[in-house]
Amino acid sequence: MRFLLGNRNQLYPFEACVIEAIKSRLDPEAATRLQAQIDSINKVQRLTDGKEVNLYRVAHGKPAFDDCLRFPQEEAEALLGTVHLTNPGSPVTLKAEAWLVNGRLFSLVFDKPPKRFLAGHALDAVRPAVADVTVWMDPMRERPKGDEVLVDPATLSSWPQELFATCQLTDPRAPLAGTRRAALIAQIDAELPPDYLEFIEQMDGARARECKIHGLASVPKVALADDNFYILAEDDGGALAVKDGSRDGELYKLSYERDDVQKVNRSFRIALVEFCCRSQTSP
Repeated sequence: MRFLLGNRNQLYPFEACVIEAIKSRLDPEAATRLQAQIDSINKVQRLTDGKEVNLYRVAHGKPAFDDCLRFPQEEAEALLGTVHLTNPGSPVTLKAEAWLVNGRLFSLVFDKPPKRFLAGHALDAVRPAVADVTVWMDPMRERPKGDEVLVDPATLSSWPQELFATCQLTDPRAPLAGTRRAALIAQIDAELPPDYLEFIEQMDGARARECKIHGLASVPKVALADDNFYILAEDDGGALAVKDGSRDGELYKLSYERDDVQKVNRSFRIALVEFCCRSQTSP
């Protein structure tokens, strides 16, 4: 197996371990496609102290990824797999997630800075052991039909129905089937607010002007300096999110402009109205 190793625009061995572990669990056709994607990468960008690793194919200074190498599963963002790495002598693991963007491996997201986890080891040499691997999807399977179906407002009830009317929601996606919804919830390593779960039972995402309320099929993840977060709703200025690894269902407000994180001491329902509908409900 060939990986880019050896300089700042190449993968470190521990990063390659993550991809190797996921590739070993894929069917041969998907594994071959994944390797072809990796072989095409010539630029590696590390953000947030190495917690986020983005992979690019660049030609003449511009992104130039070969569309023929993309997986048929062309979600805007999709979690391909999760890997836990071990550090000898420590019970703590380093969690790494491999994310696809539009059908190609684009990023690795770690739950803590790798150089802190691997302190005392050279990043360009250490190859930690793999504790466990979970592959969440078959990337060769095309997106299920029906994801673009809009919900009938008459089918809504309780506070999602009120939200639809007061916030003038647009593009409300029909809820996912129960089995797929459960599978996507299992991918999120955090306790989701109960009223968000009530929302996605009736709509798998919608828009309120500039605000996007994410359904389970499109929940993105962001790596910040101290913690990582799953984004439940966002606009250009910030987001409502839950913390990676949390088990309390607490909601946080992220400010992209101030690079700030604050705990929201309100339910998802109330916070969502304040965050997404403020321009529509203000006099």
